[in-house]
Amino acid sequence: MRPHLFILEGRRAVPVHDVITWALWYERANRRVNFTRIGNIEISTVFLGLNCSYDPDDPRPLLFETMIFGGSLDGCQYRSSTWARAEKYHREVVALVKKSLPLERSKKMTRRLNRVGEKLKMKKLVSELF
Repeated sequence: MRPHLFILEGRRAVPVHDVITWALWYERANRRVNFTRIGNIEISTVFLGLNCSYDPDDPRPLLFETMIFGGSLDGCQYRSSTWARAEKYHREVVALVKKSLPLERSKKMTRRLNRVGEKLKMKKLVSELF
């Protein structure tokens, strides 16, 4: 059976078989790999401490997660097996979010223009009524 619980020793994930040992470590550990804020969008990469791999044919545990909070990519996540790969994914996701910003801006502008348009329509209706 593959190990399910892991702790970090430095930047290396080490399996543990005792849930108490794992829980005590997890409670006090700094599990953050990286964190980036771009406007109102946050990208967080953390060590999960649990093997989130559900593929019985892939022996690599998925122990790190990079996740996007906010924006059009909200909720997208990428999992990896090593600290180095987690750092790489974090950099790639930050670049992806930066590329999506023009789209974010255009969506906001469209919403603003729609609200302005609705206000103008309302003014026209009111002026026609009176």
